[in-house]
Amino acid sequence: MIRQSIDRKITVLILSAIVLVYGVVNIGYANNTLYPHFHDESTTRSVAENTSAGKNIGGRVSAHSFTSLDRYVLGGPDADSFGINEDNGQLKTKSALDYETKNSYRVTITVQDGKISPLSDSITGPITIYTNKDSIDVTINVTDVANEASQSDFSYERGIQMLKQLHRMLLPKKTALLANYPNPFNPETWIPYQLAKASNVQITIYDARGTLIRQFDLGHQPAGVYQTRSRAAYWDGTNALGESVASGTYFYTLITENFSATRRMLILK
Repeated sequence: MIRQSIDRKITVLILSAIVLVYGVVNIGYANNTLYPHFHDESTTRSVAENTSAGKNIGGRVSAHSFTSLDRYVLGGPDADSFGINEDNGQLKTKSALDYETKNSYRVTITVQDGKISPLSDSITGPITIYTNKDSIDVTINVTDVANEASQSDFSYERGIQMLKQLHRMLLPKKTALLANYPNPFNPETWIPYQLAKASNVQITIYDARGTLIRQFDLGHQPAGVYQTRSRAAYWDGTNALGESVASGTYFYTLITENFSATRRMLILK
C-alpha cells in the first residue's frame, strides 16, 4: 500500500511537470518569442534612382532569431523588382530604378523558422524544413537624384550670392590713405590704404625738399582694404637705386583714378 501510494505521488509530480513545461513552451510560442520574429509591423528603406543592380538598400531587415537556420523570403506586390539575402534580410537592387516612372515600392519580408528534418541521414545530408513565422511590410522609396542635385546647385548659388552680398557690405565706403606702420621706423615700413572702387594704384615717396625717392606702381586693384602686411604697400627705406635714405621726414602719396592723398612719416636711425 505504501509503495503504491508513493508511485501514485511520483506519477502525479511527473505529469504536473510535463503539463507545466508544455504550458510554458506554448505560451512562448503563442507570444512568438521562441520563434524568429520582427519587432515592428512595417519599416521604410530608401534608394537613389539609377543605382546599379546588386547594391544594398539601407540596413538589413533582420528578425529577432534564436537559430542560424532561419531564412528570409521576399514577397509582396513589388517583390520582382528587388532581391534579398536569405541569410540576413538585406534588400538589394535588381536593376536601376527610375524616379519618374515609379518612386515608391511595397514588399513583404517573411522570416522562416528552419528545423533539421528527422529524415536526414548520412547519405542525403541534413534536410531543413522551413515554416513561415513572421512578416514585415517594407516601403522602398526612390529618391530623385536630379532634384537633389538641383537643390544642391541652388543652395550653392544661394551661398555664393550671400557671400557676394556680405563682401559688398564689408567694402569701404570711401577711398583713403592710412597711417604707415611702424612710424617712426628703421629701415622698413608698411603703407596701408583702402579703395571704395577698383582702380589703378600708385604710391610715391618724397623727401622734405620734394625730391622723388621711390615710386610704386601697384597696378589695377579691386575695391577693398589693403591694411595687413601681406596687402599693404611695403617700403624698405631705399631709393630707386637701392641706396638707404638718410634719417628725416618723408612724405608718401596715394594716387588712384579719382583720388589723391598725402601723409608724413619719419625715419630714425
